[in-house]
Amino acid sequence: MSTVGSRCSLPSQNSCYPSHTVTGTELIALPKELRIEKRVSNTVRSSAGTWLPVALLAPFAFMAEVVPAAIGILLVIGFTLREFRRSRTNVLPVLEMADRGNIEEATFQVAEMAKKERDWHRKSFLIALLSTFELRAGNRANALVLARESVRHPQDKQPVLTRSLKANLAMILMLDGKPEESLDTLPGEPTPDPVTDTNRMLIWARAGRWQEVADYKHQKLPDMQGLRHNNRIVALLKAAALYHTQGGVLKIQRFMDEARPTQAEEYDYLKADWPELNEFIEAHPELKSRRNILQRA
Repeated sequence: MSTVGSRCSLPSQNSCYPSHTVTGTELIALPKELRIEKRVSNTVRSSAGTWLPVALLAPFAFMAEVVPAAIGILLVIGFTLREFRRSRTNVLPVLEMADRGNIEEATFQVAEMAKKERDWHRKSFLIALLSTFELRAGNRANALVLARESVRHPQDKQPVLTRSLKANLAMILMLDGKPEESLDTLPGEPTPDPVTDTNRMLIWARAGRWQEVADYKHQKLPDMQGLRHNNRIVALLKAAALYHTQGGVLKIQRFMDEARPTQAEEYDYLKADWPELNEFIEAHPELKSRRNILQRA
């Protein structure tokens, strides 16, 4: 199983989570850098900083017909928007890193991003992402603390983010042995939703509701960087559900082919304390071996 190592060690070693008290590997209190506080966000500040010179300078530019000044203002807007786009997409390389099995470095980088982020909406997303990396590293207690922090402030004006954060918390609660709280936390109706499908199917499967998993018409995520692990999890759950509900052999094989891991230990964090899934994986050795170099593209 992947573990958080030298660069991003267990919390007791104060690498990713400095200045807090721990018992074993459990976070008792999050360091202040990873606590989410509602405040005037960087986005608001950057917008104000962008539009203020526009409001002040644009009239003079047009009155004096100084075209270069107007162009300069537009360039300021362009650069600001470019930086905003970068701030929203810089997690993709980290997701790809985790997809390749380097959970240690991915955890370190996301922790650093989260500690520096001042926009509380994006910070919530980064804390949730950090919780999934801790989950995959086998640190469920830490994952749960982080997932609870990610939903501490309601995201009333961000419905997609809200569903994502709650579904992530619900999944971790279920894997941590809290089924009732998990099902109460799981958002929305059971209709195809790419934001919550993986979490919903995993929760149903862990609860032994294999028929619902087998019948569920999920929306497959794009086969792109950072999302392939989720797609493999869904394929694994579909294969296991069909296996437990006497589904067709060809369908089971198709999903098992899609679920072939990139790392031998990729599913270890799911197998722990889950006898049915562990039994299914043990019965199919191809789910314990890495894809060959062509399959891993």
